Amino acid sequence: MGPEYQLAQFSYIENRDCFQYEKPYQILSHIRDNQSKANLSWERPAKEKVINIRGNESNFGLDKHGFCFRTAPTTFKDWDVARQVETYHIPEVKRLIKEMVEGVDEVEVFDWRRRSTTWRAPVNQAVDMNNPTHALVPAQQVHLDQSPYATVKRVRMLRGSRADQLLKGRIRVINLWRPLDVVKNWPLALGDGRTMGLSDLVAVDLVRKDYVGETMYQKYRPGFRWYYLHHQTPDEICLFKNFDSEKDVESTSMFSYQLVLDPANSSPKYALIVPSPNLMHRASLQTGRVWSSELWYSHIPKE
Repeated sequence: MGPEYQLAQFSYIENRDCFQYEKPYQILSHIRDNQSKANLSWERPAKEKVINIRGNESNFGLDKHGFCFRTAPTTFKDWDVARQVETYHIPEVKRLIKEMVEGVDEVEVFDWRRRSTTWRAPVNQAVDMNNPTHALVPAQQVHLDQSPYATVKRVRMLRGSRADQLLKGRIRVINLWRPLDVVKNWPLALGDGRTMGLSDLVAVDLVRKDYVGETMYQKYRPGFRWYYLHHQTPDEICLFKNFDSEKDVESTSMFSYQLVLDPANSSPKYALIVPSPNLMHRASLQTGRVWSSELWYSHIPKE
């Protein structure tokens, strides 16, 4: 079952004065050394309680809390081969989302990515943001992947002439996260979407070589509720919302962080993300992302 809870100190975005005249940004592509890659700064307030939900997983729902856990074993193993992931695993992800999320008619993956605490880029190479098999480190700031603006932009890019019709219906951006091994360190910390408000979020441009996206970072205030699943296994997937256009639900999104637990006794972590847009009969688009590994979003760091 594990401990009842962990105490963790999270990193939240600081609301800087420069944001009044300059939009927050992060540049994820290579630029000259004398250029600024970001105008962000972070604060780490007092430790917060992160509740272990092991044994109570069925009490948490996608529309109520913004996340849920489900049992979904897989036989897929070729996480290092992009073509294999896209040919065999992404269709499996689409099927899971259709089965586990109510009202989905179409699913389309728009992004996937690995995360790892130990993976390193090949010698003399930097991590290639356009190569999804190049693993990213655990996400260490409290955030949402997709802003409402980025969601609409993505729908228009993916669906072209159908976008206007789809945008009249329900749109959801959902991540699917699967560990590649038992998670003993850097577990995914999930914030209860009911404790988050739009006024707590700061929109930040993510600038890549061929695309500018927008993510949302969380500002700190007392009262957030945090959860994690102790020793999550590869058979246990987590679904969590970044965006939901349906306002008649308790949680239209959630926020996350990755936690550092027992670093001396933990095994390496690996994650794989598979993005998939899902279209529903209600003229709506659903997007999903999949990760396989022991990290995503926000983690519980330990001193």
